[in-house]
Amino acid sequence: MNKNLLKRIASVATELDQSGFTREAKSLDAIFLKLAQEEMEDIYKGYFGKDIGKDIGKDIGKDIGKDIGKDIGKENTNNFKDLTDFLDYFEVKYTLTSGGVEVEGSLYLYNNELTSLPESFGNLKIGGSLYLGDNELTSLPESFGNLKIGGGLYLGYNELTSLPESFGNLKIGGELDLYNNKLASLPESFGNLKIGGNLYLGYNELTSLPESFGNLKIGGGLYLGDNKLASFPEFRNLNIIY
Repeated sequence: MNKNLLKRIASVATELDQSGFTREAKSLDAIFLKLAQEEMEDIYKGYFGKDIGKDIGKDIGKDIGKDIGKDIGKENTNNFKDLTDFLDYFEVKYTLTSGGVEVEGSLYLYNNELTSLPESFGNLKIGGSLYLGDNELTSLPESFGNLKIGGGLYLGYNELTSLPESFGNLKIGGELDLYNNKLASLPESFGNLKIGGNLYLGYNELTSLPESFGNLKIGGGLYLGDNKLASFPEFRNLNIIY
């Protein structure tokens, strides 16, 4: 073992000792591990003319910045320039058409801490289902009723207190899930809905239903449990009532 290496071993051992390392950490294994790290840093610096520690720190900083930016974006979705910006952020594949923005299959946006949706969200045409459950939505944009949804619409487990008047314009190929929100009332247009499957309105704060409610066309059952309803309008087209 040459003198230079012995000096470096002694230096590393002293450094480990001063750092408060345990006896086990001051073993030859620990010493040679630190020497190997120093050698790698010297090689990197000699070859690239850079400090490996600074470069790694810089890369980590970039990644942290991206994550922080993404989290902020989730909490402030109104800050997106337009609908495509919103979809790009969530890496949704879509096609631009003369009628708006088209998503071929289902659109999965559940459990993203969304507090709002872009005002232009209603320009979407979705071939499958739209999953918006398990977010923190308190309201929906007025354009929401312009959506074309081939499958079901899932809005359960949000913080919705009301629905836009345009909501009744929706054509929903599957079921409609509004379960476990904070809805105290429904818009008069709600009775215009045509729902291909079940309608879930349980676990809300509904005290009454609009007169138009009896005109609903529902392909499945109606679930109204755990609300505060005192009376019901005349039902005409419903299949099953709970």
